[in-house]
Order: sequence, then C-alpha cells, then structure tokens
Amino acid sequence: MKLLTALTAVSNLPPDVRVPVSDRAAQEPVMRIGMPAGQAWPLDDMLASLLMVSANDVAWAMAECSGGSVDGFAAQGNALMRRLGATDGRFGDPAGLSDRSAYGGGSRLSPWDLAVLGRNALAVPAIAGPAGTVELRFTDVAGRPH
Repeated sequence: MKLLTALTAVSNLPPDVRVPVSDRAAQEPVMRIGMPAGQAWPLDDMLASLLMVSANDVAWAMAECSGGSVDGFAAQGNALMRRLGATDGRFGDPAGLSDRSAYGGGSRLSPWDLAVLGRNALAVPAIAGPAGTVELRFTDVAGRPH
C-alpha cells in the first residue's frame, strides 16, 4: 500500500512541491519520521521516508496534499490502480493500515495488484531510487538529521 501511496503522490504532485504537515498527519502512530505539524517538507525527502521506514505520518501528509483530503487521495489511488491494470484492490488508508483503526475501512490488494503496482513503481525514478537505497541521510526543514 505504501507503493500505491507513493505512486499516487508522484502522479499528482509536482516534484518540487513542499508538502505541508497537518495536525492529523503529525499524530499518526508508528512507524513515523516525526514531522511536526505546521512544517512543509520536500517531496523527495518524504518519499524516501515513506519507502525506507514506512512512515505513516508521511503517508497522511502526502495524501492530504495530493487529494485535498484523504477521501480525495483514496479516489486518486483507486483511479490510478484501475488505469495501471490493478483490478482487484481497494485503496482506503494511505498508511496501508487494515485493522479497526484504518481509515475508510482499510485497503486490500490481490497478488496480481501487488505485481502491477510493483512493476509500475520501479519504473518511476523518484520511487525506484529510494527503494533501492540501503541508507540515506538528510536534514529536515527544522535542521534535524535523519
């Protein structure tokens, strides 16, 4: 689901966008990168955090920025899945949660959907780069090293 979140964000946001962090995004449970509300982060740092540490706070911030709301982002993600040929899944929670706390009842993907999304994600340099990186260091907008 994090790959679908990344693909949806990259498909709908300009690469130089600074993604604002809402109170809701900052409060997401672990895994998280610890972005404080009110900051705006570069998309490339957020993608790396999403893909390398499965940061739920990043997933929510990108969803809210891309879709205007998490519902809007879920609609973007579901439309992208269909356009790419993923036919069985349903996108709901940008963090990929599927338990009782999951937004919109969670998400689900079939093995076919996973293969389609994985193939397409690896064709996007902004996703393939962090996905193939063993270690990445960056300094966030507040000057904290990650």
